[in-house]
Amino acid sequence: MVAQLIDKHGNEVKNTEDQITFKISGEHRFLGTDCGDSTKLNGFNSKTVNTNFG
Repeated sequence: MVAQLIDKHGNEVKNTEDQITFKISGEHRFLGTDCGDSTKLNGFNSKTVNTNFG
């Protein structure tokens, strides 16, 4: 799964950075997160990730 910040009009936001927290429910299993920027690693087991250009 890929998460992308979007604005209120549904457009991708690529000029800001924010934090996303994932909540998993149902018959799913959390495997890990990564933002693509090696300077922002929280650890792959963290359910919170900082975005990299949205």
